[in-house]
Amino acid sequence: MGRTYPWCGNQIEWFLWKVDDKNMLKKILIGIVVLIIVCFGGYDIYTRIQKSHEPELVFVDKDLRTVAEDNFNPYYYVIKAEDYRGKDINDKKHLAYKVKNKGKKSVKVIYILTDDKGHFVQKELTLKKVKTVNYTPEGEQNGALSNAPKKDNKVFLFSDYDQIAIRAMAEADNYGYESSQNYTVNPALDENGELIGYECVFLN
Repeated sequence: MGRTYPWCGNQIEWFLWKVDDKNMLKKILIGIVVLIIVCFGGYDIYTRIQKSHEPELVFVDKDLRTVAEDNFNPYYYVIKAEDYRGKDINDKKHLAYKVKNKGKKSVKVIYILTDDKGHFVQKELTLKKVKTVNYTPEGEQNGALSNAPKKDNKVFLFSDYDQIAIRAMAEADNYGYESSQNYTVNPALDENGELIGYECVFLN
């Protein structure tokens, strides 16, 4: 009968314990990796949803981002403020602003647009200081949409935009810009020669 080695049993138990320990450690590490992937994936989905629900804030064209006085109304430079469903929220309840600084050559304004569900977007606008403000783009302009159907001339009255001249002009310019035609933006006068708005006139 061969020899027996009592210590072998202990060695085998120790070896099996180490194997189980390594398997457990591997499972824990795999679990941690999976958890990290799920967390980051969930955060990415959440971020995308939040981004898709951001309100839309659109300013006037760059050429019109000018100011001639220190006491100006920042709301004049906003032509569109809508929630993600397209509802107009261009009002003081939803749109707030803060004048960041006033320099010799420009003024910076920070706008925050918040919808009824708490989604918000923040944008910064720089206004160039000038001696006089020119509301109309000069000369012939080009429409940006090559396949858009032809449009007719259209007048944009101050009375439709809270008597804000720059907003009426911006709407007239945007109307022409979103077309396939060349256009000009001209002053619209009443029978007494008073300026009452701006007209988008197509040239072709």
